[in-house]
Amino acid sequence: MGKMALSYSRLNTFENCAAQFDHLYVSKTVVSSTNDAADYGDRVHKTLELLGKDELFRELSTEEQQTVDRWGHLVNMFKLKAVGGAIHFEYQMAVNESLSAVDWFDADVYFRAIADVLVIVGNTAYMFDYKTGKVRESPLQLQLFAAMVFWCFPQVQRVATSVLWLKFDKTSDAVF
Repeated sequence: MGKMALSYSRLNTFENCAAQFDHLYVSKTVVSSTNDAADYGDRVHKTLELLGKDELFRELSTEEQQTVDRWGHLVNMFKLKAVGGAIHFEYQMAVNESLSAVDWFDADVYFRAIADVLVIVGNTAYMFDYKTGKVRESPLQLQLFAAMVFWCFPQVQRVATSVLWLKFDKTSDAVF
């Protein structure tokens, strides 16, 4: 077996339960299951991604319309931050062991991260991560996201990170 690409989620799984990490990612004796809360979070992420990419071309389901009505203003805020720069939704970043940017599926991927929203203006980046569950502060996640941006965008000298706890109208912020 080759080396396993890591991510914040995988590190978090290991930290919470090494046996679960083994079963899911090493011995692969169980398949990761989903639940209603995770499915809901996936649907909210997808709706906000499509809204950000201006790809909501169809009639919305009731849940999608509720997502747009409640949190769509955030997408407009991200777009305003991106004036004069670039905006990416569900942006995949990957680095190898030398911490050089590589493609997501390259054989030598060491660490991966997906930014729900990444805005780059000059030498400053803004990284946003949506959360639909309970507030669980994780400075490590913000640190890893900032590191990924620095490694994948060498021109960036400052990264402002925010986890947006959507249901609670709360943020966890850090600047690196």
